[in-house]
Amino acid sequence: MEALWDYTNTVYEIVDLFLNALIVMLFYRPYLRNRSRTLAEGMAYFLAMTVLYLMPYNMQAVFAYGLGIIVVCLASTAFGQKEDLPQKVFLAVTIYLLRWIASGVTIIPWNLISSLTFANPKLALSPGRQYGWFVFALICNALIENGILLFETMAVNRVYKGKRERMHWKELGLLISPYLAIVMGCWFSSFLTDAYERDIRQYIWSSHSEYRWIKTAFQIISFGAVITVIWSYEETRKAREELWQRTLISRETEDMKSHIGSVEKYYQDVRGMRHDLNNHLMVLSNLIRQEKWEEAVQYLEALQEADSMVELDVKTGNPVTDIILSEKKHEAEADGVEFTSYFQFPGNGNIEIFDVCIVISNALQNALEAAKGSKNPYIRVLSKMKNNAFLIIVQNSYEGALVIDSESGFPISDKEDRESHGFGIRNMKKVAEKYYGMIDIIQTGKEVELTVMMITG
Repeated sequence: MEALWDYTNTVYEIVDLFLNALIVMLFYRPYLRNRSRTLAEGMAYFLAMTVLYLMPYNMQAVFAYGLGIIVVCLASTAFGQKEDLPQKVFLAVTIYLLRWIASGVTIIPWNLISSLTFANPKLALSPGRQYGWFVFALICNALIENGILLFETMAVNRVYKGKRERMHWKELGLLISPYLAIVMGCWFSSFLTDAYERDIRQYIWSSHSEYRWIKTAFQIISFGAVITVIWSYEETRKAREELWQRTLISRETEDMKSHIGSVEKYYQDVRGMRHDLNNHLMVLSNLIRQEKWEEAVQYLEALQEADSMVELDVKTGNPVTDIILSEKKHEAEADGVEFTSYFQFPGNGNIEIFDVCIVISNALQNALEAAKGSKNPYIRVLSKMKNNAFLIIVQNSYEGALVIDSESGFPISDKEDRESHGFGIRNMKKVAEKYYGMIDIIQTGKEVELTVMMITG
């Protein structure tokens, strides 16, 4: 009968590890980009922990968990992006710490269930019934432990919002420093427990029942520390993003002032030319009457060289957007990118020119960066009115494949400093939402199309 109990306990541990692996898969799903990688991550966890459990010699939990962390971290690196290694280390350490917390918190309900069932001397159970209650207690324990682990992982994923942001090693050190204190506390507790057992020949909880409650309280506090550290990290990251965004808006404001200055200079040049036109015509007329053909040609050439007006290749119905689109066209053509514009500024409605310029500037900048690496690079910008909805559409060639973040709906930047990019799209989204609109990005073959909708009425 004792062998049956040992066999049942072994089966329970393996089933429990399998349930843990399913939760590990749910935990990693937002970070790994497809199901096969998530499945492989869960399998790596299950195999690593099963091998460690079935080893013929005992290993301290700290070292067993350490080996498991290494295996899971290597698996996530192999199945994910290697440049995000600090985040992979953080996730591996976090999931094992959450598992340790869940198994520790489960001690109290396990003792209560066992004392009421198979370990209850008042029931006077037969061996068969006692074994049945033992299986029932194991099932309850597995459900409670994995329920706690599921709750913990969902809480961490809810607090940790920067799942696609690149973590640096300094940030990793900040995040796991409290983890090291928790692990040292765990190791110290296990050391004292083992020393007490060797010296007294008795488990410490047998003579001090409050020990288990203290240990459970420590693990609950540890979970609170994990959540607090991640929340603090997210607040710091959010403050950094807001600073980047304010800087970008300030830069866009300066660009707008520059564009307005260009418009003013353009019309000053026009007024100046009109003022001097009669004088120039009179000089040319006199030169022609006197048949001074060479002097007339030289005078015309001098007039052409003196023409400092901004060349506006794009006419949109608004002088500011004329300047912006003309500048972007010149910039694109200098990089060998074909630029076509069918944009017209809305003649009526409540859309402010500053907001339209934010959308156009950011959209064309992103389109130009994406189109440069194409074989036949091009950019098309157009506008449409559908009832009271004003649509700005930018299409560009792109050889790569967009990867859309499932949470934000925005493309994930492939640049190394990911945290300093993506604010242009966010600013466009804010403009669209200001006018009760939306932003949409799709890729069809080797073309990316950005649509920004704003309600004018």
